[in-house]
Amino acid sequence: MNEYFQLIDQAIYLHRSRKPDYDRAVVGLTKGFRKLLEPQREMVNNIVYRIKQDLSLKEKILRRQWYRGVSLPSQILDNIYDCLGIMIECRFMSEEEEVFRAIRSAFTVQAEDGFFECEKLKGIHLDLSRPQPCIQKNGLPNYRIDGRYYFEDKVVYFELQIRSLINSFWSNIEHSVVYKNNVFISDNNEYGVEMLSAIRNNLMGIDTMLQIVKKQIEEQSLPMGERMSIQDLCGKLFSDAISRKLDKEIGVVTKTKHVSKLLANSLVYFAQERNNVDVLVPMIAVKLEQIQSPDVKLTEPITLFAKNKEQERTVGLLQSVVNEDFEWHLFFVLYAVLSEQIDADFSGFYRLIGVVMNEKDYTDFTVKRVASRVEQLLLEEN
Repeated sequence: MNEYFQLIDQAIYLHRSRKPDYDRAVVGLTKGFRKLLEPQREMVNNIVYRIKQDLSLKEKILRRQWYRGVSLPSQILDNIYDCLGIMIECRFMSEEEEVFRAIRSAFTVQAEDGFFECEKLKGIHLDLSRPQPCIQKNGLPNYRIDGRYYFEDKVVYFELQIRSLINSFWSNIEHSVVYKNNVFISDNNEYGVEMLSAIRNNLMGIDTMLQIVKKQIEEQSLPMGERMSIQDLCGKLFSDAISRKLDKEIGVVTKTKHVSKLLANSLVYFAQERNNVDVLVPMIAVKLEQIQSPDVKLTEPITLFAKNKEQERTVGLLQSVVNEDFEWHLFFVLYAVLSEQIDADFSGFYRLIGVVMNEKDYTDFTVKRVASRVEQLLLEEN
């Protein structure tokens, strides 16, 4: 076995020495696919890359036994397309197929070994002989295409993937929790399988709801009563996430309607005010799972800070209730997570509360009352 490990170490060294070629390929590939997918730019959030780490590559060579039947390290690496990974990240699961079709329709010139090239993107060859999406070992579909990038007298092997926000997030969960876990797990671990399946199903539900949210945001010609369902949908997402968090951390689920409503109304209000409602869709997909993190605690005291004299009266009132009224406490714990990209320092919310406080008839300072008033302000703004 010693000669096998020597061969693997040589392959790792060769992989490391190819980094300048990988870097060169990344520039050409990302530039090329961005140009190709310009008509689909609304769908494509980003194009990212990953160079496989040495330890990960070594583990894969051992697991797949790619050291057998070869005598050169290059023979090992030439079988591993994902030494360099290119991922096209789109918004929704339904858009993965649309992005793939756009790529498939452009790569029509047959090259060799089942690979195709695009007349507009010289040097990029894709293996389109396999049906897409591929079915993974976990039974789930995934758009995964082997590719080669030719430049000068060199060729770099790469793997192209197309993933939605939700599928990308799910892949990170599965990779970190399952594949990177070396603890022995029984094949009959039905509970673990069921839990992973439940998480996957919840994420698919979020993907569907986010598409509805995005559609409502874009259809600005709808009557106001219909457009307000954006807040309702956000509120539903928040309510479900808060209930799971309450059950997990304190073992009790209380009504969260008013807290969810105030969260949704406030975030939509600031997103519309700053004309960046598009931030809501990708943000919600990520932030809802962050709420479930053990680092987000529902029972620890909260201290609010005023950044200037104008905020002192408002912050003073909020501080007097935030650790006494559980709904207010719950709101601020979650708002700190959810508002990071829209109102990170709470200044917007303090200003909004200041407007509410200055109303003469406003004496009932509850989450329910404030949520309703913010909803009225949204209607007035529109």
